[in-house]
Amino acid sequence: MSSMERLRQQLGSNSRLQIGLLLAMILAFAILVQALDSWRKAQQQQAIESELDLRKARQMQKQHIWQGRSKQTADAKTTILEEIPSVATPGMAQAQMQTWLQGVSRNLEVDREMRISVSAPIEMEEHPGIYRIRATVTMSSHPSHVFAFMDIVESATNLAMVETSQVISTANNRSATINIIAYYRSVGTDTGNTP
Repeated sequence: MSSMERLRQQLGSNSRLQIGLLLAMILAFAILVQALDSWRKAQQQQAIESELDLRKARQMQKQHIWQGRSKQTADAKTTILEEIPSVATPGMAQAQMQTWLQGVSRNLEVDREMRISVSAPIEMEEHPGIYRIRATVTMSSHPSHVFAFMDIVESATNLAMVETSQVISTANNRSATINIIAYYRSVGTDTGNTP
């Protein structure tokens, strides 16, 4: 009788040996599963690190683009600041806006029933030395004059824009209300450091 046959007979007749062999197989299987799980986690971590390295490399490639964009932003900022007129005081900004809007209305020869109300200048928190002023213009005039007025405001060399407008033109009523925003900066504002 060979040793394998003897081992088989002993295994068949001894229940403790069968249980021990079963436990050994379960333990070996558990160790194999744990080893495979550890390998999977290591591969997953390596894939995540490779993805991060790839993203960093792509970001590094784009840095030269940001240098160009930084110059474009600085140029745009300078252009905008050149459109903002300088004034000695915030009160002068308010008076200058009132005078400018009256001049625009005179040039268009709109009806005499025109009122210009200019609010007090408000310094912008994020841009010290830059003031925002709102004016409300109400007029009774033909719509073509109203739209021409708005075109002149928006095409002015100083930074001003029509925020809202309401134009009514019926047989009995021709009226318009235009809200305009303009920006001014104090003479002492350093344009190079203004954000």
